[in-house]
Amino acid sequence: AGLAAILLASAPAAYAMSKSSAAKLEAVQATKQARLRVLFQQGLAKLDEKNYEAAEIEFSFIIADADYPLVSAEQRYATYSLLAKAQSERDKYDEAYANLMLAANVAPDARSNFYWYLLWDVSTRLKKYGDAIDAMTTLTIADPKNTNYYYMPYVAQTIRNAQTLPDGKERRER
Repeated sequence: AGLAAILLASAPAAYAMSKSSAAKLEAVQATKQARLRVLFQQGLAKLDEKNYEAAEIEFSFIIADADYPLVSAEQRYATYSLLAKAQSERDKYDEAYANLMLAANVAPDARSNFYWYLLWDVSTRLKKYGDAIDAMTTLTIADPKNTNYYYMPYVAQTIRNAQTLPDGKERRER
């Protein structure tokens, strides 16, 4: 009975310590996420400056960071997508494609027109015609008015390349 009384008496103190520890852990994680957001903004600024090599370094650094798993799926999607953009601008299409696939796996619902345009371009250059026509089709279905801004020789090339696919006729019709 005496041991039970001691344990019960120390329970509020233990609860307060665990609550304090949880608050400290949350504060540390918030600091780590804030640091990664700063790096992300720096990478974005490098993209805006068209300094694609520096942008690639920034985004790659973020992904390699041990704290990267702490950021949301949408933030990881954005990091992979923007890294792919920087790599594409540097003619690193294989790497750009791989990062676009990672972005899609992390947050498939976050894919935007930016993603689909980039996938269309990168997959065409890599002769991944299935992905190219799927990207073009997705863009067209999402906003048919955007087709006024498409580069028509690129559309024709994408449709022509679809003929090489086993289901090329179906995809061309779509």
